[in-house]
Amino acid sequence: MRMSAILPFAFGVSLLGACATGGNPAFAELDEPHAVLRELLQGDIDSTHQRTRLVRIDGQAVAGTRRTFLLTPGTHTLAFELDVDAWKEFDVGPRASDPDPGRLYADLNEKSIEVDLAADTLYTFGARVEDDRYVDWEPFVVERDEND
Repeated sequence: MRMSAILPFAFGVSLLGACATGGNPAFAELDEPHAVLRELLQGDIDSTHQRTRLVRIDGQAVAGTRRTFLLTPGTHTLAFELDVDAWKEFDVGPRASDPDPGRLYADLNEKSIEVDLAADTLYTFGARVEDDRYVDWEPFVVERDEND
C-alpha cells in the first residue's frame, strides 16, 4: 500500500521538474552550469537594433511571454520572430501590394541562427534591421557584460 502512494508522488515531482524547464533539454536549472539569454532592454533599442521573440530552442517551441532564458552551455539553434511591436504596425489593407513609403513592409518570417553559449555568461538577443520598415532583418546574439 505504501509503495502505491509513493509512485504517484514521485511521478508528480518528476513532472514538476519537467514543467520548470519547459520539457526542453536545452533549459538549465538555476543550480546547474548555465548561460543567461535575455532580450534587448529598452535602452538598447535604436534605429538598427530591435526586439525579437525567441520562439524555438533546438526545434522546440518556447513560451512567447518569456524574455529571459537559462540555457545549458554548448551549441543551440535559436529561432526568432520580430516582436509584437512590428506586428502592430504591419498594415494588411486591401492595397497591400501597392508601395507606400510610410508603411511597414516587415519580413515576418521566422529566422534561425546557431550559437555556442558558454557557462556563467550573459547574452542578449535581438534583430539587426536595415531600415525602419523592417524589410530586411537578421537575428543576433551577443555576449554582454553583467553590469550593462
